[in-house]
Amino acid sequence: MSHIRASVEHIFGHMKQKGMDYVSSIGLNRAHQHNGLSNLAYNLTRYAFLKIAQA
Repeated sequence: MSHIRASVEHIFGHMKQKGMDYVSSIGLNRAHQHNGLSNLAYNLTRYAFLKIAQA
């Protein structure tokens, strides 16, 4: 259980450091879109890092 929490907190810590934790939009749909785009940006960054590390 603690290893799952550690990996999830790492992701949220990264997002907070990059300023992705603050949503300044009105409406639940836009907040969901912001959250989805933040997750996509994190995943693309992580993918690029892993791809470079693999090479």
